[in-house]
Amino acid sequence: MLIRVTLIEDLEKFYEKTRHLGLELIEQPLPKNQIKEMLNFPKELRDICVADESLHTPADAIQLTDKIRPFGIFNIKLMKCGGIYPALKIAKIAENEDIKLMWGCMDESKISIAAALHAALASSATEYLDLDGHFDLEWDLVSGGYICENGVMTTNNRPGLGVYNDI
Repeated sequence: MLIRVTLIEDLEKFYEKTRHLGLELIEQPLPKNQIKEMLNFPKELRDICVADESLHTPADAIQLTDKIRPFGIFNIKLMKCGGIYPALKIAKIAENEDIKLMWGCMDESKISIAAALHAALASSATEYLDLDGHFDLEWDLVSGGYICENGVMTTNNRPGLGVYNDI
């Protein structure tokens, strides 16, 4: 279920009314141009907010690690940040700053989903995986790439990214 918060005041009210549920994260609740407004929220709320639209590059990650941080979680998407190398740089910044990681995706093939999974599993800061964009595709070029059991994604035992062509 997706709940969209449209106003700053609504976010605080929403958090207060749902705090007892133990929410783990709230994906970037405000637009990219309102990051400074995030600093007005209590640390407890900011700690579960995820930088998404505000995080594209390692330079963005560095800016988001100020003394008073707007977000406690970074969402890395390979297609947004430029690939595996910049993603791993962002992950290293998160590790060094004790910021949790969520790895997300766009609508993309299992090839990039597998690449993101490998990168995610290489980082000690990884807490969340949202690597389901291939389910939105009508057809994919490859199969494999990962194993998902009981909601947990792991790499498979195939070489490379673990993907293969059925044709």
